[in-house]
Amino acid sequence: MAHASFKGLRVLSLESRRAKEVEKLIRTYGGEAIVVPAMREVGLESNEEALEFAAGLLGGEFDLVVFLTGVGVRAMLDVVQTQFDREEIITALRKVKIENGEVVQRFDMSPSYFGEGIAILGNRIIQLTWTSHKAFVYNLSDFQIIGQFPYEGEG
Repeated sequence: MAHASFKGLRVLSLESRRAKEVEKLIRTYGGEAIVVPAMREVGLESNEEALEFAAGLLGGEFDLVVFLTGVGVRAMLDVVQTQFDREEIITALRKVKIENGEVVQRFDMSPSYFGEGIAILGNRIIQLTWTSHKAFVYNLSDFQIIGQFPYEGEG
């Protein structure tokens, strides 16, 4: 089984509560970590950061962008579409093959949940929700839900 690796990619993580842990994880797997506060923790009235991110995304400054929640993405899109084409931003946010831009995988979580974090365990992805006290288990190869379980506490 091949080991996971970012192989020197510049990896952007929009995270704050677990910023140090996420940065260490990215570096451990050979990536150049770019860790900045999550959109939900930066007031939308101060949208300079979101606009700078969009410009960098469209300018090819990131090899990989990981969002752990859709809420922050939707809020960011509301801001950046004031100056950039919304569809162009969405296209740039898809998981792509670096060589040709072909979409590899995409998963849209139900808007009734607030996705809090993920962990990869073997061939599975475990995703916690913030306040629903539910964890989802996905098949790593195709993102299909293969299970779920309740847990105590916050994600």
